[in-house]
Amino acid sequence: LYRLPVVVLRPTLAYGPGQGTDMFMPSLIRSLVEERSFVMTPGEQTRDFLYITDLVDALIKTSVAQGVQGEIINIGSGTPVRLLDLVAMVEGMLDKKGLVRIGGRDYRPDEIMDYHVDTSKVKRLIGWEPRISLEEGIKLTIESFLSRDVT
Repeated sequence: LYRLPVVVLRPTLAYGPGQGTDMFMPSLIRSLVEERSFVMTPGEQTRDFLYITDLVDALIKTSVAQGVQGEIINIGSGTPVRLLDLVAMVEGMLDKKGLVRIGGRDYRPDEIMDYHVDTSKVKRLIGWEPRISLEEGIKLTIESFLSRDVT
């Protein structure tokens, strides 16, 4: 109708330095750093986590790309991870075991067990791929968290 150059981007779960602790990953990190119990579901859900600088890079590249107007584009790492595996990574990096109560909380009635997206379109249209692995992103997030006042 108005011929606006609009692109719809659908990012997955962005994480990284400065994120509030109301989301799973920063809440987990904070609990372990502060040596507090972290209660979670059985953890079989899979999620697609995307480091914040990768998301910003995708947003910028898409904003200047030609031929993407009118497209709906998924932005994600393309690599789903079980929450149990994420917990094990964070515990290992912080050397904190025994604080996570796996299965101490039930799944929500409408729990989405597998959340990840097909990223082939963003690769094809603008040549974008994430640069930060999950392990590297968690490490950077932990380092940032430890460098600021956590109380």
